[in-house]
This record gives sequence, C-alpha cells and structure tokens, in this order.
Amino acid sequence: MTVSDARQPGALLGRYRRSRMVLFGVGIPALVIAAIGLFVFWLITRIGRDGLSFSGDVSILYATGSGLVALGLVLLLVAVLQYRAMPSFELHEHAVRVQGGGHNQFDFYEDIEYLYVYLVGGMGYRGEGKLRWVWTHGARLARYSEFIGRLSELHARYRGEKLYRALKVGQTVTLPCVPDAVARFKGLSALRSLNYKTFDITLTNKLLTIEGKSLPIERVADLNVNNWIDRSQIVDTEGKVFHAMHARALITGGVLFELIGRLQQDQSRFKA
Repeated sequence: MTVSDARQPGALLGRYRRSRMVLFGVGIPALVIAAIGLFVFWLITRIGRDGLSFSGDVSILYATGSGLVALGLVLLLVAVLQYRAMPSFELHEHAVRVQGGGHNQFDFYEDIEYLYVYLVGGMGYRGEGKLRWVWTHGARLARYSEFIGRLSELHARYRGEKLYRALKVGQTVTLPCVPDAVARFKGLSALRSLNYKTFDITLTNKLLTIEGKSLPIERVADLNVNNWIDRSQIVDTEGKVFHAMHARALITGGVLFELIGRLQQDQSRFKA
C-alpha cells in the first residue's frame, strides 16, 4: 500500500497484532462442547456393552450429540470469523497504519481529528475529512496498553504541533467534548459510536473558552484528571476550579494539555 501524499510514515516503531484471546476464549469452550457431543456418540456405541444400558429412545442421544457438535462448530466458526475481522496496527514515526476490520490505511498523527479512549479498554480515532472511525477493543489487541499509550503520546505531539502552528498565526482551535451523561455511558459501554451532540472547548493563543466561560491562558494553573472518580478539572492560578467535567468527556484530551503547555511556555519566555 502506498501513502496518499508526499509525506512518508517514517520508521516502524511497533506492530500490534490481533489478540488470540478471542480464539482461546470462545474456541476452547467450542471445542469442549463439540467433544462432549462426540463423547455422547461414543456412549451410544457402548450401549449394551460393559454393563452400560439405556432404557429411553436412542434417537434422543443422537439428537443431543448432533446438537452439541453443531453448536461447538458454530461457536468455533464465529470465533475464527471474529478473529479475522479484528484490526491490527503498526505505529510509525509519523503515522499509524490499520489493517483489517474493513480498513487498510495510513493515518498521520497530525491529521487525526478525534481520538477517544474508553475507560474499560478500547479506543477509536478518525482522521480529518473521513467519515469512518477506526475502532478496537483492548481485549482484541495484543499489548493494547502499550499501543494506546504510544498512540496517545504521538497524537498529542504531532496533532498538537499542527494546531499550535494554527494558534500562532491567530487562528482559533476547537476541541470537541461530549456531555457528562454521555461520557459516563460511553466510558463503560465502549460501543462503537460517537454520534452524539457535542460542545467545544475553544482555544486561542491567549484565551481558553468553555461553555461561555473564558480564562486567560496565563491563568491556567493545572489540568487534573482523576480516573478513580472519572473527573477532570481545569484549575486557575487562584486555586479555583474553572471547569469540571467527566474524565472521558474530552475527545482529544492529550492535545489540549499539549497546546496549553506550549502556549504557557511561550508566555514564560516572553515575560523573561
């Protein structure tokens, strides 16, 4: 596969394959169920031998054995199809590649507009101008924690740099959020949809604005995220909470942290 423009994805940083847990988690019980069905057939052949007797209708045993074998084979087929449909990923210096699950594409970190990480282990992202999201669940990807940590870091760095350049020339940057009620539901459900009404965090090179409230960048003291209580807070220099919301409400939280940090560094250098 070739990259769609002159940019190159850069050196490969890591491959993250589909997890075999789906095969083991469903496949092994499926094999056990099928084996029990075969054992029932074997017992039928032993009726009348070795003291084994059965007074009922033998057709019931045939139906039971056939049903168990069929159920086991169906579950095994489902496990194989699910495994083959799951995406795998490659992290490169400048882009992430996804293969499988209906995708075969590179997405440059700086062009990923939305990156959403679920509380229970899963994530989705979507590039600028694209309609389809790329989704995966933590249980379906080997070394998921390492993958999402590195992807989040690379996305914050490169997307943050792109939006930082826009801020420096006077443009306004907006980062979408979902309401707290939606964030609570999405954080636990990990359903593959973010088709909800959102509100924006607006950022200029001097001002942070959320739901009609504004705070100068120089007065932003801290951005706290407490995953134990699923709460994030933006605190000002007087120790007051400027804004609080669910920890999963902000769709691209790492980028916001990166931008505010860069802007505050610029103001510190200017004052010095």
